[in-house]
Amino acid sequence: MYLHQKKCTDDFIPETLATNSSDWSELISLLDIDKFNNLNLDECGACYDGTDFTVTIKQRSFNHSIRFDKLNEPKLGELKPFADKLIEIRNQYKKQFIE
Repeated sequence: MYLHQKKCTDDFIPETLATNSSDWSELISLLDIDKFNNLNLDECGACYDGTDFTVTIKQRSFNHSIRFDKLNEPKLGELKPFADKLIEIRNQYKKQFIE
């Protein structure tokens, strides 16, 4: 599920679009769930320009989120390829929302 925030509000619009199997497989292969779980990243780009990337993974009792405002965030470390792919997929979704 992809959530996008209405401008200047705390409201989110949920959108569900299918991810093709090759993108999904690549995304999963780039995710190290232990590193993701151990990453405490809560940057606040929305505080100054209204832009953040929030990634939340929920599965059974597992629930962890990270928030960052730029893809060159050094704290992403080895998770940067995962974040890059996720944002690439998000940008494909975003195009569909605009059209």
